[in-house]
Amino acid sequence: KNTEALTLVQKSIPELKKTMSYHNRVGFASLLIKTLNASGKATEGESYGKTFFTAYRDKVLEYRWHSFFSSWLQSMIMQEKYIEVLTICRRYKIMELEVNYSKRPGYLPTISWYYFLAKYKTGKIELTQILKQFSDVSVTNPRLHGLNELKAVRIARAAIIVAM
Repeated sequence: KNTEALTLVQKSIPELKKTMSYHNRVGFASLLIKTLNASGKATEGESYGKTFFTAYRDKVLEYRWHSFFSSWLQSMIMQEKYIEVLTICRRYKIMELEVNYSKRPGYLPTISWYYFLAKYKTGKIELTQILKQFSDVSVTNPRLHGLNELKAVRIARAAIIVAM
């Protein structure tokens, strides 16, 4: 199914080039990166993200930045490029944007999770700190209010194990 989805998305590229809506362009780029990641092509996803971001940085930061960075950072996490994740988050102040974005309905702390995982994997924080960060983000997130702290810690541990 992932390869079918990728084929459909790639067939849509010519149509995308006709649109003048940057909201749609950034959304499409996010979807393409996510589809590449799901198809086991994280290297291509990262490359496309880098190229797109270089060309449309201001538009990405203006329109749908959360969707774009969630997909692009995921491609880096999949390749264990943790230093790059931290560099991008620092350079473009993604965690500052994330704090404001976290107040939105439907918010999921995907970028926060990638960021803290990258910090853990580069030795910048200890396991207990990442578990606390995951728990704090999960417990204070309105969409995740149903999670108690223990469940949030279990999710954090599962995320770490998957990433190891």
